[in-house]
Amino acid sequence: MVIPFFSEQLANINAIRSTIAIESTLDSVPEKITIKNNALCFDQNIIVDFDAFNVQLDPRVLTITSTPTTTPSTTNNNINIQEYDIKLVVSKPIGSNKKYDDDLKTCWTAKELEHLQGLSCRSCHQLITSMNEFQSKDLPSEHWYELVECWICHEAKPEEHRSRMQPITARSKMVLVGGTYLLLHPQDLLIDSFTVDDISNIKWDTGLSKKWISIHCTKCQEPLGEGQYEQNQEGEISLLATKFYKYCISILPMEQQQSLPTFMEFLLYDLFDAAKAHATYRFIIQGRKTKQIYALLWLFNWDTHIIYNRGFLDKNTSNDIYREHVMKVFYIDCTQEKNDNKKRIELWSNDKTTDHLIYPESCCELLLKSLEQSTKLVPPSARRMNNPAMTLLHNFSVGFIKR
Repeated sequence: MVIPFFSEQLANINAIRSTIAIESTLDSVPEKITIKNNALCFDQNIIVDFDAFNVQLDPRVLTITSTPTTTPSTTNNNINIQEYDIKLVVSKPIGSNKKYDDDLKTCWTAKELEHLQGLSCRSCHQLITSMNEFQSKDLPSEHWYELVECWICHEAKPEEHRSRMQPITARSKMVLVGGTYLLLHPQDLLIDSFTVDDISNIKWDTGLSKKWISIHCTKCQEPLGEGQYEQNQEGEISLLATKFYKYCISILPMEQQQSLPTFMEFLLYDLFDAAKAHATYRFIIQGRKTKQIYALLWLFNWDTHIIYNRGFLDKNTSNDIYREHVMKVFYIDCTQEKNDNKKRIELWSNDKTTDHLIYPESCCELLLKSLEQSTKLVPPSARRMNNPAMTLLHNFSVGFIKR
């Protein structure tokens, strides 16, 4: 008998908020929910043994409430199930949330790339670089320029400092390492290994003269990053620098990388970095090539744990229990044509506290798929935010990003 179970640890109040689902026809359900030997039980069935996760419950405190509605069972549509919310109190502190700096673990730092011999496309392994020896240096945070400008504003003669401020540009025979990308000079690349996306719609006479445009692999057509291009007076386009996304490439030699970092790892880095620099928790996820907005993302808790048994997933028959370190978010899938979505997109786009995160379309689709899968772990009654007191989050879905 699989009893659907989902819980989230609330470290700030030393509690665990749990939900189970029981057949609605059964009687005296609350009386049958107990804590025995540090395990949450229903009647004679152990739902989860918290000893396995080094969590010590206080057996004296057990608060149980039932949800007002019933839903069809995920394994048998002829049976309705009743959800019960259970508040468990932890006798030992779970621990406070970690600071941002402790969690910003960057993959492929300059030190890790000291013996770099080249780069290749992750999808088809086509070689990208023409050199086999590089120096490597870490770049400062993406937001360092903003911080410097803020400091300059408080100087006696800010115009003198601004005249000396120059962006960090690509350098030959050197890999400049950002949090989510590698910056290389065109002289060190096999130019035929990648090509720029469609530039027919680029307005060279507006905005900055140097523009970052998406590039992709010439062999498999998968995205690789961005190229910084400039148009001269004769209309010729020249490449000045390239940013290769770490989640789109592999490093050589292959034995140097034990496992390839994924896009979701770098998404976490971007969320942390932006939240730390701007104290913002709202993000617009946008496709780089099409400019389509895929999702609105609200970062709610960057450091929490969930414990669950996949019982709320369709056709689950396993009693296996899982515990994951996650980031909790609220999100809206903007690929669905809805009037409410359009209004929210316009509202968020005009809000200066909202950050835009722009990724290849395939990565945006991967993010949405991952969020939707995480939502299915949650009890049906808690998958959407419909609290009348939280109108800003009305109809946002609850999701988790694994850390």
